[in-house]
Amino acid sequence: MSIKKDEIKAGQLEQLETGEKVVPLSVPNAIEQPKEPLIYLGPNISGGVLSGNTVFKGGKPAHIDLLIAEQPEIGDLIVPVKSINDTLAKINKVGTAEHQAYQALIKRGTGVK
Repeated sequence: MSIKKDEIKAGQLEQLETGEKVVPLSVPNAIEQPKEPLIYLGPNISGGVLSGNTVFKGGKPAHIDLLIAEQPEIGDLIVPVKSINDTLAKINKVGTAEHQAYQALIKRGTGVK
């Protein structure tokens, strides 16, 4: 049995004949919350793929997820803009995850495989 989106009212669960519950995927007139700006605080990635201090205003672009899949350390260095000072302090403190991520990217030559 299939149900059309317009048959489901916002905020209402409907019981199907099969006993399954259906929850609407979106609520009409819902306001999407803006994503907070993020900043990459790592070294430049060769080839101009990603530069240090790049700000992402609407969340991470899809190509950044591909870079993170190849070099997970990149993801460790993408943080909310409001966390810049804390993250920079951690990058400069030996032994922190952020320091290790930064150093791993430097040692690798920041070239994406």
